[in-house]
Amino acid sequence: MTYPWHHNTHQRIGHLLETQQLPHAIALTSAPGWGADDLLRELSLILLGAETTAELSEYAHPDFRLVQPDGAEIKVDAIRAIAEFAVQKPQMSSVKVIAINAAHLLNTAASNALLKSLEEPVADTYILLATEHWSRLLPTVRSRCQRFAALESAGLAALWLEEQGVQVSADDLAVMGYAPLSLKVSEIRQKQFDDWLRSIPDITLGDAMAYVQSHDVIVVLECWYRRLIGLQAAQRLSPGAHQQVHRFVDDLVSVRRQLTTTNSANVNLLAESVLDGWCRLIRKHNQELTRALAG
Repeated sequence: MTYPWHHNTHQRIGHLLETQQLPHAIALTSAPGWGADDLLRELSLILLGAETTAELSEYAHPDFRLVQPDGAEIKVDAIRAIAEFAVQKPQMSSVKVIAINAAHLLNTAASNALLKSLEEPVADTYILLATEHWSRLLPTVRSRCQRFAALESAGLAALWLEEQGVQVSADDLAVMGYAPLSLKVSEIRQKQFDDWLRSIPDITLGDAMAYVQSHDVIVVLECWYRRLIGLQAAQRLSPGAHQQVHRFVDDLVSVRRQLTTTNSANVNLLAESVLDGWCRLIRKHNQELTRALAG
């Protein structure tokens, strides 16, 4: 399936491919929930002349290599392996394709190892990087790739969800940042998210972290941010609670910035610090926040 918000990117890439101007180092980017990994799959298979419905993780082809994170990062050994593959001749297709998913998880050694392949591209080899966190790639890697960013259109997202038979309220779509693929859409609703926020002081840190870790941490922080901004805009809080929620929102923004601008941030430690701050805040203003979150 090609998403409607990807059509513009497909047209640009198709034109460059047709005119033989497609660069050999390409970054396919989107915000979380807009399908950068789907763009990676589609372009990889188009270049190899295959059906675009295939799953890359299951796709076996002598002229294709897929690199994915090993745990929380992409390690240097995986990049060294594709460097050897890059200089070989294609066996079945006219080109070779190297697809690197979640490229923002390249560790420093892997990023530096990749630079040689990006700086000295082989004529019949395409290196495709997909990421939802473009700013977390090393500047030297970013500068050597031509970037193609998915169009983010709330209108297209809402229309596509409706066509898929997915009923999402305006509030739920706002909580998801209007990203149609965010948190798999069907897994999050504002009421359930609010229930989780209210429950945090009464559950263990491990249970609270389990919810965060089951989703994209950055998306959870964004949902949290938007929900609290909505509470403030609705003027449902007393001046004292409003001021402290405002400070907590600043903390959310700071943590999100750390997670989106560096690979060295400790995700779990930062998430735990946010949860701890929320526990202290909601215990101090329990009745107000509980009533506000209940609508």
